[in-house]
Amino acid sequence: MPPRPLADLPPSSWDRNPQYVIDLEPLPFRIRAEAGGSSLVDSGRALVMFELGHAPVYYVPRGDLRMERLRRNDHSSHCPYKGDASYWDLVDAREGIANIVWSYEDPYPEMARLKDLIGIYWGKMDAWHHDGRKVSAPVEIAGRVN
Repeated sequence: MPPRPLADLPPSSWDRNPQYVIDLEPLPFRIRAEAGGSSLVDSGRALVMFELGHAPVYYVPRGDLRMERLRRNDHSSHCPYKGDASYWDLVDAREGIANIVWSYEDPYPEMARLKDLIGIYWGKMDAWHHDGRKVSAPVEIAGRVN
């Protein structure tokens, strides 16, 4: 099912639960991620999302992703705080990878910063690099209080 426009979504959960926490912070280094044997993401403008009850997630501007390697699919999901998400598959690898990235193209106003960003599934990548150094997990920003 394709994602719905904001006008067709149910009300967000922000009014019912204003203490819910979603922070979006700039990463202080360049990230690179590989999938299907070659680079898919290369960004010095990446953000990390810290959401209550979830592992950190990296988001990058659409222009920092090799979109020509991806094909939009019909899958969508709904978050009561962010809105409906669209998904893309990696299609140029030997075995494609379904739903490798997603985007909230028409998010709730409280999460408007997500509009032009693409979220990346950490575990669907072959390798991640922070400033050229291979890493095995997303970073926690030093000094950030959980």
